Amino acid sequence: MEQNVQTHELVAVLAKQLPLSIRRGFNVDIIVSAIEENIIALGDDGHLVWLPQNNTLLAYFCGRMWCGDKPVYIRSKGCQCWKTGKGIFHDIAFEQLFGVKDLRKTRWRRIGRRTPENADIIDELF
Repeated sequence: MEQNVQTHELVAVLAKQLPLSIRRGFNVDIIVSAIEENIIALGDDGHLVWLPQNNTLLAYFCGRMWCGDKPVYIRSKGCQCWKTGKGIFHDIAFEQLFGVKDLRKTRWRRIGRRTPENADIIDELF
């Protein structure tokens, strides 16, 4: 319990340092849950570390958290597909936060297609 409170405080401090463009959608509780589930780690350099090391899954997570993206069952395809939300995908800020590249391109290649493999671990956070 004490570690959870400490993690929550560290993430809250990190949130205050983020660019305003993504600070508004930053949900401390979801980030803390992702840390507890070993999906995200707090890096020593102030970045978040995406542990699955799968940029498609990271783009899906960022889209869920900041843009309102969601999985939608498409009967004609027989699967869950990635539907965009109405929020702005601030790719540069996300790439700086997680220390990765090309998230916008990764996201747009997958929109309207089957949700990424292991998307259920992200969906459970929301």
